[in-house]
Amino acid sequence: MEQREQPIGVFDSGLGGISVLRACTALLPQEDFLFFGDSANAPYGEKSLAQVRRLTIAAVDRLLAQGVKAVVVACGTVSATALPQLQAEQDIPVFGVVEPTARQAAEETRNQKIGLI
Repeated sequence: MEQREQPIGVFDSGLGGISVLRACTALLPQEDFLFFGDSANAPYGEKSLAQVRRLTIAAVDRLLAQGVKAVVVACGTVSATALPQLQAEQDIPVFGVVEPTARQAAEETRNQKIGLI
């Protein structure tokens, strides 16, 4: 299968990432997506960094086995803790949700204090 025909994987520690999947499909209607929600191990926020990394690698490996061409990490915990390592270890693009959200919030609220949850 040519890379452009491969799906984009969307991963979350549960089902909350479906809102990210919905946004991705709206922004990229020509793309196919494959969603993996690891609800069996949710929530990730209560786990150690080592556990988060292990679960993340397992989830991304599952998506890679399905032939995804990129991964969107819809999990805030993974985006905030394990994303740089994951990006360095993968041969495909891996995107998180924290940095784009923070960037947009900063642009829209110049000179104001903001909080991200």
